[in-house]
Formats: sequence, structure tokens, C-alpha cells
Amino acid sequence: MPSQQSLSPPTADDTSLLLAYVLICSADKVRPLLEDQKMLFSKANTTTLREIGIHFHRGLVLSRDKRGEIEAEGKVNATASGLSFDTTHRLISFMRNNVSLGTMAGSRTLINVILLHVTSMLQTQGWRVKIFPNFSVKATFKTDSGKQSFSGLIDYVLVHLPLGAFSEIALNNSMQALRSAPEKDKTTTPIVIVAKKNNLVRAIPQAAIAAASYCKQQSLSVLRGCITSGEQWVLFIYRGPDALGDSATGKFQFAKQFSLGKDLCNLAFVVGMLRDMANNALNYDQKYFSYEE
Repeated sequence: MPSQQSLSPPTADDTSLLLAYVLICSADKVRPLLEDQKMLFSKANTTTLREIGIHFHRGLVLSRDKRGEIEAEGKVNATASGLSFDTTHRLISFMRNNVSLGTMAGSRTLINVILLHVTSMLQTQGWRVKIFPNFSVKATFKTDSGKQSFSGLIDYVLVHLPLGAFSEIALNNSMQALRSAPEKDKTTTPIVIVAKKNNLVRAIPQAAIAAASYCKQQSLSVLRGCITSGEQWVLFIYRGPDALGDSATGKFQFAKQFSLGKDLCNLAFVVGMLRDMANNALNYDQKYFSYEE
């Protein structure tokens, strides 16, 4: 059996072959620079947002004397089939004592419990809020150079769906169903981005471009959401160019970080914020926060 030999570059005597070899090698190096480079949302940074035209800053401020109202909203119990605030409080306390929350898997476990509680509070006659983890979003935005496009997964998308067959279809085939659903059968609620455990602010570019991409894909002008590790939460709102009325791609404003706190002293506050956000996901006007430019 003949031995396998690797191809060697042609010698200087083979002029035509040498020229062809150089051209092929050069094309292989240049091609990646010319082709569209697919990037994940998590690879976005502040430079990316500037190139795309998304303005971002911490301009979402909790209004004075509103904390009590938010906590009261967070303690409202769900319907008989939902989770009570006391039950969720005990469950999270048990988790803190028995589950390692120092990993992303641990963080997701905590996030799941809180989101389940919030969705059980939002059940209304004829409608339910469903949770779609790892929601895929196609590439939408490109940088000014046109060489990079961004796509990826949104860790959680919450969606109001009517009771009935469509709701069941959507749960089993979320991406296709939600993209093809008639407007009367869907109302998008928050996007939740899971961030690094110790620095949620670093995930702001990821959250901003994910929110902008989702808005463009779903033809939305305004969308609220949050960045979270389960223990810490940063709320945000995104406005697209239609809402801004100018040439900017979009505007991303976020609030300071809020924590569940020792002994879950801030759980009602966090749940109240999430409930308000879910009920007003497409509204720019804020009930408990104000905007600072």
C-alpha cells in the first residue's frame, strides 16, 4: 500500500505552479475578512453597540416613595393554582441552604423558581404567561463594516398566550409558533438575560443587542427586560428607532442593580418589579421608575 504523503509547496523552478499556490493561500487568508462573521450576542461589547448605533446608559431611576407600592405588588398571591408568596419564599430559602448557587446551573435553578412564581401571579381569565428558555434569535444587525452579524439565544422569553390549542403548540415548538403567530395570539413580555455571576453590568451589551434583535424580528418598538444572576437583578428598557423617531438604531436604558438581600428581605420588591415589567412590557411609560437623560 503506497504511503500517504502531504502536499508540499512547489519549488521556485515551477513558476506557474508557484504563482497558483500563492494565489490560493492568499485567497484562504482574505476570504474570512470578506465574509460575514457570525457572532454570538455574548461576544458583543460597548464598541459593538456604538458601531450598530445603539445608545446605552443607566437612565432608569426608581422614583421616590414607590418602594412600598412595589413590595405590596410583589406580595399579591396568585390564583389557587399558582404559587403563594410564602411558598416561594420558603422554597428559595431551602435552595439557599441546600443548592450551590455559585454556578450558572445553580443560578438558573433560582431564576426558574422566581419566574415560575411571577408567571403564576399573571394568570388571567383566558390568558397564561409561558416561559420559553433558550429562545433562538436570527442574525439581524451588522456592524458598520458589514463584516459581523449577531445572533444567539435569549436565556428566557416570557410570552402572554391565550388558552387553547395554540398555547400547547407554542410550548412544543416555541420558535416556529411564536414567529408565525397572529398578533391577536401573542403579546411579548420580558426578556431575561442570564449574566455572569459577579458582574451583571458586563452583560449589558449582550442584553442590548439581544433585545434590539428580538424587537426587529418581532416588529416591536419598545421592550422591557432584565439581566439577572438569580440573586441580583438589573432592569432595562429598549426603544427601537420607530419609538425614538430619529436615525439611531435604538436606545437602551437600565436601572441600578437590586439584590434579593439577606434573608430574602428584598424578594417582594424584586417580584413586584418583575410583575410590573411583565404587565407593561411594551409600554415606555413607567409606573415606578423615571427616566434621566
